[in-house]
Amino acid sequence: MPLDNLSELSTFIGALSLATERLVVIIKTLFPTLGVERPPQVGKTNDESDRLRRLSVLGVAYACALVTGWLIADGWTVSYGTQGRELAVPFVALLATGGSAFWAQVVSFASAAKDVRQYERQRLKEDAAPQQILAVASTGGAPTHLPVLPVLPNLPR
Repeated sequence: MPLDNLSELSTFIGALSLATERLVVIIKTLFPTLGVERPPQVGKTNDESDRLRRLSVLGVAYACALVTGWLIADGWTVSYGTQGRELAVPFVALLATGGSAFWAQVVSFASAAKDVRQYERQRLKEDAAPQQILAVASTGGAPTHLPVLPVLPNLPR
């Protein structure tokens, strides 16, 4: 997958994730029992007592991401990138429910890869730049300036 496509896809997933989080907050506001952690029951840990509520919130988040992704994609596949790649909306919805911790890492990876590409491009420009003009003494004794033509570096094949 080209890195440009990864950057575009991660931006899309990030936007979908933010929209999903906002919708989940709205639903938690409408149904306060989803937003309040349940106290531990006798003989159970906090995780066991609150498991059903947390699973319900995850289900609501996936449903919100699925509906939002379907509306944005205008169907069940999302097209992204310059080469017209596609992903199924249910898969994109699952990625979006990973939350900000997931897509922040993807965005930072894509950004770092883009920085490396820009650095390599700059190095190629510097390597292909004309070299300094050399002063050469002619037979009469007066120095003559001869320009040196730029030579592209040997690139691996």
